[in-house]
Order: sequence, then structure tokens, then C-alpha cells
Amino acid sequence: MLDNVTRYQSIKHMTHEGTTIADLYTLTWSVSQLDEAMATLAQKAGFLSHPTQLPKFPEHVEHPDNELIGQWVSVAVGRLGLETEAVEFSYAEVGQMVCHAGPALIRLPDETTPRFLVLLKGGRRRVSVITPESTVRRLHAEQLRDVLTHDLEEPLLSPIRQLLAEADVPEDRQASVQSSILSEQLSSARIGGCWIVRMSPGDDFWKQIRHARLPRYFLTMLGMHFIAQMLMLLG
Repeated sequence: MLDNVTRYQSIKHMTHEGTTIADLYTLTWSVSQLDEAMATLAQKAGFLSHPTQLPKFPEHVEHPDNELIGQWVSVAVGRLGLETEAVEFSYAEVGQMVCHAGPALIRLPDETTPRFLVLLKGGRRRVSVITPESTVRRLHAEQLRDVLTHDLEEPLLSPIRQLLAEADVPEDRQASVQSSILSEQLSSARIGGCWIVRMSPGDDFWKQIRHARLPRYFLTMLGMHFIAQMLMLLG
């Protein structure tokens, strides 16, 4: 994992707490931990009420591709009565994926040693991930986006910055212009390695209602309606 950390030290984005993107790799899971990762995700996402054991990922596979990993994930979550969907998204959709993907398993870009983030919940500004210690950590959504797009952007950054300098683009506009050029150059790029976990459509109806937290929303709406009625009567 040290090679991965060194590889991402060049990414300049930092959180408000001063955490570099390289630190994100300390929160990742290895292939040999996938069984524990998926079981922990299912429990913390509210799909299961108790811990369970899943089959280990085949040890003889040194460099598994996304297709093989997806097959294993599908079988593993199937044993939990859940289902998974392999998602591929465009460069422009990465930010949206980070906001809405959880609960999900995300493979970080790496051609050698696969590392995975267990995304419990997405968010516009922050996301929640499950660490190998089974704790939940909050990260900046932009931090995760930077890691997922780093390998696509890195070869283009130096030529773009040189072009902006030669064109005398004002410094306060360089970031936005660079972002626009990257979006145009990478419009056809695709990013895979994301598996969304969800309840099976054939699962118990009331269980799905409870997992969606609809009772709480219903009670909240009922309470607001009651308060509105009381205020109207008092008026």
C-alpha cells in the first residue's frame, strides 16, 4: 500500500483538517478483506441486524479485473439476500456518483494492487466510509472525486497549465479554465469499479419501507401537519 500512498502524494487537494488524499489509502480494504468489507457494509447500512461471514475472495488471483470482482460481489451479497449493480460513469458524472452511490464498494484506480473504499453514504460535501477497523469516517466528497479522476487528469495537467501560461490567462481564472478544458478533453472517458449494494426488489415490503426510513419521514410530516393545524386554530 505504500506505493499507492506515494503515488497520490502529488495530489494537492487537502481537507480543512489538513488531511492529504494519500491518507485516504489508510482507510481502504484489500482484496483479501473483501468478505469482511461487504459483511460490515451490509450490517452498518441496516440490511442485516447481526454480523455474518462471507466466502473469501479466491487467493490464487493476484491481479483481479473488475469483471471478476463484480462476479464475486454479486455472489457474496446474494448470500445476504441483497443484490448489486456494477456502475460505470463518465468523467462528468463522477461528482454526482460520489453524492449518490452509497452504500457501495468502490475500487480505487490502480493497475497493480487493488484497494477498495467501502462507501456507506454519499453526500454533496462529505461522504461516510467504513474503515477496516469497522469505524465510520467522514471525508470531503471532493477528496474522493480527486482520487477517482487523478489518473485521467494527470497526463493532461502539465500541457494545460503551460497553455494557460502562454495565453496569459489571469491567475484567478486559471482553475475554472483548466476545469473546462479537462471536461472537454475527458468527455468520453469512463470510470468503472463501482458496485452499488441494495435490497432485492423481492424482499419483504415492510423491511424495505423501514430501510428507506419512510416511517420516520411519515411521522415527521404528520407532526408538521399537526403543528400547522394548531397554529391555524390559535390564529
